[in-house]
Amino acid sequence: FDEKAGTVSYRWNADERRFAMPIKVGTKGAWQVIRPTAEWQTMSNKLGKALEVATELFYVNVAILDADGRPVK
Repeated sequence: FDEKAGTVSYRWNADERRFAMPIKVGTKGAWQVIRPTAEWQTMSNKLGKALEVATELFYVNVAILDADGRPVK
């Protein structure tokens, strides 16, 4: 995510090229449904680092990457 711009970018990295499952993001009790695809998309993010992905509701892994696509520790 880009804290200065107040945005977060997301996509699916799946074997199926046309995979496009909706998923919930935000905070518990205030989820928002987004529809990632294999292409990068960007949305506003006013929560900053508090933004969560509802991983307990979906069988997915979340990876946070830097601007060059490298995993952030």
